[in-house]
Amino acid sequence: MGTAPHEHPVTTGARLRSIIFSEQCDGEIAKDLLAYTEKSHASSLSPQNLAQVFYALGNLARKTPDVERLFHVNPNKERLRSLTSIARRQLDSFEARNISETLFGLIGLGQRSGPLVTSLVGRAGGEVENFDLPTLVHCLGSLCSLNVEERFQMHFALPAFERLERDSDSLTDTDLARGLLYASKLLLDTQVTALEEKCLERITKFTSFELGILHRASKISGSEFSQDILEEVTRRLQHQPEELKSKQIFEFMTHQLGAGLAHDGFIEGLIPEISNRLDGWSCSECIEALHYLAYFNAREETLQNQLGDRIALEIDSLTWHERAITTWSFARLNIPHQPLLTAIEERIGELQPKICSPQDLATLAWSYALLEKDNAKEIVNTISSIFETEASGPQEQRQMYHAKVALGLSSPGSYAKPIQELAEQEIRAHKKNGFEREVLSHLKNFEPAIKLYTEMTVEGLCPDFVIFADNRKIILETDGVRYHHLSDGTPKGNDILQDTIMKRAGYEVRHVTDQEWYALNNREKEAFLRDLLSL
Repeated sequence: MGTAPHEHPVTTGARLRSIIFSEQCDGEIAKDLLAYTEKSHASSLSPQNLAQVFYALGNLARKTPDVERLFHVNPNKERLRSLTSIARRQLDSFEARNISETLFGLIGLGQRSGPLVTSLVGRAGGEVENFDLPTLVHCLGSLCSLNVEERFQMHFALPAFERLERDSDSLTDTDLARGLLYASKLLLDTQVTALEEKCLERITKFTSFELGILHRASKISGSEFSQDILEEVTRRLQHQPEELKSKQIFEFMTHQLGAGLAHDGFIEGLIPEISNRLDGWSCSECIEALHYLAYFNAREETLQNQLGDRIALEIDSLTWHERAITTWSFARLNIPHQPLLTAIEERIGELQPKICSPQDLATLAWSYALLEKDNAKEIVNTISSIFETEASGPQEQRQMYHAKVALGLSSPGSYAKPIQELAEQEIRAHKKNGFEREVLSHLKNFEPAIKLYTEMTVEGLCPDFVIFADNRKIILETDGVRYHHLSDGTPKGNDILQDTIMKRAGYEVRHVTDQEWYALNNREKEAFLRDLLSL
């Protein structure tokens, strides 16, 4: 006699979570679970089991490239929608942990807004005292990734941070550091100051992982606390690299370094260690090192070419996912590594949807468009011909569209509705930083001679400022050097491609960096903008 339907999901949810954390998973598990929830009358699932299902599916989508696209096509799309409706009906029965797990899962599934998300955040605000501290911090991390109105954010965030301050002595070092990071992301200055004081008391005990979190927090908030962190990180970096094993180097880069830290010189201490160990590394370790260096904006062309040479020799052993992230790394750094690119081009004819996910196809197309090889149009056309739009998400659709527009294979303005909706979500979620707000205040002095827009999308992109002056269309981008430039001072590949796309759409594109801006006094700033924009 079979297991009763209403009993099985308990073991299914627990088993799936166990598998996720211990084994390599594929999309079949996700499909089976969604199908099961339909067959067994998902309305009988308890809040605990519903949360486990969302958590498990979201975690699978994060870890396995093929999974997220499953939820963009029927019948899985309808099943997920049904599961979401059931969760809304049971929301009053959700406990604090159920709220946190469900939010985490929804983010993994790409659902960062909507009625369920808003309701969960509202429910979390009334459950703050019932969270255990690690789960409360985890839920605040999810809040930073959601697209919800500020009033709903603050309904949960303010009492949550009050509790973190009150119970800070009971927080682990990692949760304290993460709390500071999330307060910085949510622009809660008072809470940032209070948590910084708590962190300073413990700073010599923090691990490299925790110092990395603190550093990212201080860079977001612009706090002077960053100097205390930098001194501690620098002291440790001087003693640590020579003791690291290859895997620990990657962990150090992942946890201690944030995007832009190449500009602080921290990566310079790791470069010799990577170079010295290169001969003993596997191909996968070379790919991982290349990817991290690109992610952290560290352009060390000699080392990256060495890594590319090693990877090219073993090109036949690589999956298309590995080939895609390798190509992306060189494109982001704007290094056209010819042996590797040629080796991949020779195998483009092997591409099929079954062996290369929409995400990897879009990444390959984007990378070749940026590197502008002579045969880039042919390559992108080939990739585009097997790209299944209906099986892809808006991120992949946008990436593919941008590759084609940049090469003149698609006309500007021909993007699909999901791309526009994605850009509008990003616009709503973005909060202007101090640099952007200051530039905005000076631009307003030029009105009404100009028409100024701060929340306008262009070709699925979200420029900082769109300006119409006479018959001219101008885009002004405010660039923090740390985040928009590579360690050698050149622009990131991402920004180069975006400029190309906006220019093809008929816009003049201008940039001002934070270094340029803060070197000027107030009177000079307005003159600088007038000259930059030719007003």
